[in-house]
Amino acid sequence: MTVLYGVDVSYDEVSEQEAKGLFAAGVRVFAQCLWTAAEQPPPRVINLRNASKAGLLIIGYISVNGSRPGAWHVTQARAGVPDDLWGQLVLRPIDVELAGIPNTTIDIALDRNAKEGGSWLGQRRAIYTSYGHWTGQQQNTQAFKDCLLWNASWDNDPDIDFQRLPYGGWTLQQIVGEQWSGGVNVGGVFADRNSFVSGILLPVPVEKPATTPISEILGQLGRLGTRIDDIDERLKALEPGTR
Repeated sequence: MTVLYGVDVSYDEVSEQEAKGLFAAGVRVFAQCLWTAAEQPPPRVINLRNASKAGLLIIGYISVNGSRPGAWHVTQARAGVPDDLWGQLVLRPIDVELAGIPNTTIDIALDRNAKEGGSWLGQRRAIYTSYGHWTGQQQNTQAFKDCLLWNASWDNDPDIDFQRLPYGGWTLQQIVGEQWSGGVNVGGVFADRNSFVSGILLPVPVEKPATTPISEILGQLGRLGTRIDDIDERLKALEPGTR
């Protein structure tokens, strides 16, 4: 299992030089809060832009709460993010960590998020949460075990050890990442530290077999028929006995 070192930020502004410094320090994934369930963090677009320029994979996460519909939260997160950056987001997890969130709100947010388009990677259903929140606030529901899970487990150990404290019906094969520490200074950036599983974060897409349009096939058949007719005419023009 290949693990990628990642950081996630909310309000700390990350300069282009700092983003390059993160890459030089071994960071390969940069996650940015797009919506806190109350507001858009002011540096979110510039942070994603600088991270992308530095060669980092970018993630945008979206917090929800119980006071507004799930689709509304996703709309607030999407608003103002340039299309090119939206298309580069390899994951857009729904952040579930506030009290009083109905499970229906989560489900609707996940569906709306997928319909917002962008890269097919970003359209995958994914949730960020923790054992304490999910088992306490969401009654350890298993209704979302079809989703990828970004697990918050602040054990200060970069290993992926979900099997130590499983919940929600998720399996180790669905754990896209683990947030293993809270905010610290990482190369001048105040960020949480994470480990992301490369093979889950960036799965190899199954390519559809190449198909030839029916119009092209008919055209090829037409050209073949013309050549056959031409050959036949030439044969008929030959002197008897030479055929």
